[in-house]
Amino acid sequence: MKKVLLVAACAALVTGVASAQTVLDLEIEYNSPYLEIYGTLSGDASEGLALVGVDLTADTEEGFNGIQQTADTCAPAGMSSFVKNAGLTNPAGYCGTPSSWSLLQIGGGQNTINYSGSSPDYPTGTVVLDVASTRQLIAQIELDTSAFTGDNTYTLSEAFANVINDGETGPVYAVSPADITMTTPAVVVGAGFVYPECDPPSTAACPNADVDCDNDVDLFDLGVVRNTANWGYTAETADNPRADVDRDGKIDLFDLGVIRNTACWGQ
Repeated sequence: MKKVLLVAACAALVTGVASAQTVLDLEIEYNSPYLEIYGTLSGDASEGLALVGVDLTADTEEGFNGIQQTADTCAPAGMSSFVKNAGLTNPAGYCGTPSSWSLLQIGGGQNTINYSGSSPDYPTGTVVLDVASTRQLIAQIELDTSAFTGDNTYTLSEAFANVINDGETGPVYAVSPADITMTTPAVVVGAGFVYPECDPPSTAACPNADVDCDNDVDLFDLGVVRNTANWGYTAETADNPRADVDRDGKIDLFDLGVIRNTACWGQ
């Protein structure tokens, strides 16, 4: 399937003359627990992205099943004007349409036509300029790797974008197509990290916060997190991976916060 849904829906947003001199470079990387898609504009000047869409495909069923996103949950704050109802997306939402092992047409378009009607009631947002003029997080897709048995590859394809023409001041903005490059079109994600459990299991109210496995949550657990062999490390590289109390892959202030939470502390 090509980009039929989003292009058909966004055809009215294209009002300029095509230019092949503005380029959107896309990258994908994995920062546990997220697959992150970034975009950066270069070449001829523009007023930033008006529309962007890209497919994401896993090479295995296992890899696709690890994707946790639905509807619009993968849209970062910097792309809120591209999300329905402020903007316009394909019918399944900003995070794309699931199809086989793919999410099709992740992304959306801004309200460059200054629409303000009620039928339909979108897009009705205000255009944000200079999106992706510097490296911009376009989508942040949560990934659960706990059931992975091996490596899984995630690949970007079928990308398209429009940019707001340089000098446009609105409220209706002329836009033009951008060329697409992909510096990093794919990323490999391995099997999920397995955190060690207490043996026997902790009886503390918050077992993950019982870092030292002594059946309560106290200053000693804070001490393990702050230990120089753990603090600032990832779970995979720390001396004691249990110091990653919130299981986000990093040992930092958020782990201390979980321990000090009144539901856990002293319990």
